[in-house]
Amino acid sequence: MTYFGWSDDGVSADSTREDFSAGRIPLVNWEPFDVDFGDIVGGRYDELFDWETFGEVFEPLYRRLETLGKPVMIGETASDEVGGSKADWIADVVPQLQSRFTAIRALVWFDVDEERHWQVRSSASSLQAFRDMAANPYLRS
Repeated sequence: MTYFGWSDDGVSADSTREDFSAGRIPLVNWEPFDVDFGDIVGGRYDELFDWETFGEVFEPLYRRLETLGKPVMIGETASDEVGGSKADWIADVVPQLQSRFTAIRALVWFDVDEERHWQVRSSASSLQAFRDMAANPYLRS
């Protein structure tokens, strides 16, 4: 796994290119290094993250990887209860995988209560949405 900051271009990075050249699928973690999450909530980075759905979050990077003809794994994703409906965001995952992101073959939920309430049990509605998502037959195909 390779970690990249928000301003980094992980798709064009030497390590990512080396992985593709060697026939490996890179596992890239795009992380907000040295970023105060209060600034995110306060809108400081809105121009980078003007997203409301699962699809909007992953589409730019996904489209670039798709042109390389590789399967994609999202090694870490999550949502918080603050800033919108976490349950709706979770419920949007499978429809987006089915319609827009068919090369995604694996997705790992970051189920931790760290800087934010990333865990799926942060509310009854989020937990139910996650259970519904996990039970979806599409994820077993």
